[in-house]
Amino acid sequence: MHAPYGLKVVGGASSRREVVSFDKAIRLYASADPRLPLEIPTFLSAFRYTADLKTLVDATESSAGYAGPIGIASINFDLDRLCLDDALNDVRRLVAGIVERWSLDTADLLVAFSGSKGFHISIPVDGIRPAPNNNAVARRLATSAADAIGLKIDEGVYLPTQLWRAPNTRHNKTGLFKVIVDADDLLYISADAVRQRAALPIPFDLPNSTAHPAILREWRDAANAVQLEAANERQRRETTAACSESKINALTWVVIREGADEGDRHRMLFSCAANLAGFSSVDDLVTAILTPVGLDMGLSARDVARQIKCGIEHVRCKAEEGNT
Repeated sequence: MHAPYGLKVVGGASSRREVVSFDKAIRLYASADPRLPLEIPTFLSAFRYTADLKTLVDATESSAGYAGPIGIASINFDLDRLCLDDALNDVRRLVAGIVERWSLDTADLLVAFSGSKGFHISIPVDGIRPAPNNNAVARRLATSAADAIGLKIDEGVYLPTQLWRAPNTRHNKTGLFKVIVDADDLLYISADAVRQRAALPIPFDLPNSTAHPAILREWRDAANAVQLEAANERQRRETTAACSESKINALTWVVIREGADEGDRHRMLFSCAANLAGFSSVDDLVTAILTPVGLDMGLSARDVARQIKCGIEHVRCKAEEGNT
């Protein structure tokens, strides 16, 4: 499955989203092509897409609600701090951690000053097939790498159609450009030197996308974890919906949890008793009461169902032993 498309927005976040060739757009901005209005804030999508996105945007003039396949051109990190000196210290740590974690060379990374309070890091990758949940896998992979060295990154850049600033375009508040900073220069460059460097666009060559073995192995593990989480969440929603259909109504839950006012106690208790008596069996009643409690504890829907069943069966076994 091929994912050749990207999103482009010229101006503010409310400007029209245009579907473009991802490869062509990133090459033009990397080269600071003089035909481009680089002084106008411009954003490209953090991911790439199949024709499904073009179909959606052509039909609705919006990318909202896109749930189709997402292509991965790079593993991206967005690191912002209130002080650029702090951001510079943290990006040094992040680059060092990434290089060590995945056995990379600094030439495999693109490090860019965002034009304001932080840095963007991209690792061009090859070998990841487009899939609807790839943005969630990318978030899990990147946050895991950052967490391992005690750093927090912006997780907002992993939304399905998230935009981030195009290289060599100007930040509207600071007037500075998003420019590449050599990863090796991070060791000694100062925050003031970074700002001076960002006074004008700086053309650069895009590194080749590479199928980094260590990244691909960790990607597969992250993808499996994301799929399992999605399956558990679907089961949770289905179980919760099933509980709703088991006739414990909202009023009964309120009375169980909060009681009732003095003048309304008799009516409320009668209503709750009538509601709970409507269950066909004690098993159904126990399941309906305890399932949302177990889910709120953080157990998976499967674990909740299993523990409730085991508890019911345990009591039955004890009762049968007492009758023998």
